[in-house]
Amino acid sequence: MTSKSKKKKDIFEPKKKLRIIVLVHQDLVPPDSLDGLNDKERIEIKTEYDVISTRFTISTSSVISS
Repeated sequence: MTSKSKKKKDIFEPKKKLRIIVLVHQDLVPPDSLDGLNDKERIEIKTEYDVISTRFTISTSSVISS
């Protein structure tokens, strides 16, 4: 098995596009980028940012609701 075929096998590719609804408090809706945030601001929204940014790696669409 070549490394190229192994990489392709390790990537999750759903048959249908997945949908994710992310419910967050209005104060915790993360920005598109963490640039310009201080450490305290990053810590407060880290979980929400990680969940929302990860959706791009598994081919999903998401709705953010506060």
